[in-house]
Amino acid sequence: MSQARLRLAQVVQVCDRLAQLVSGMSEEEFLGSVLSQSMTARQLEALGAAGREALVAEAADIDLAPLREDLTKAHTLGAMLLRQYFAVDPLVIWDAAVTGAPRLRSLALAALARSAQRDA
Repeated sequence: MSQARLRLAQVVQVCDRLAQLVSGMSEEEFLGSVLSQSMTARQLEALGAAGREALVAEAADIDLAPLREDLTKAHTLGAMLLRQYFAVDPLVIWDAAVTGAPRLRSLALAALARSAQRDA
């Protein structure tokens, strides 16, 4: 498996973790739970790192163009959380977990599927 495919698989894995963290939770519950905010922020940092690595490792066997913008957004938010955690609005963390991560997961799975079809 190429490095780009491996990194995309990691993106999917982190998105799955994020879904587990916010599953069944309302926005109000999330905003009232420092623990949930902290755990979600940590996973968004991991998502940003995996997204950056996927972009760096992009190879001829996988087309990242359809998700380049989403990977870049994930990396930017992850880097911001790592460096300036207290400056990030918890609503941004919530939105990234419930909207951004599922979208990125879907795009990453589609890119992995297209890559596998080319290999077949």
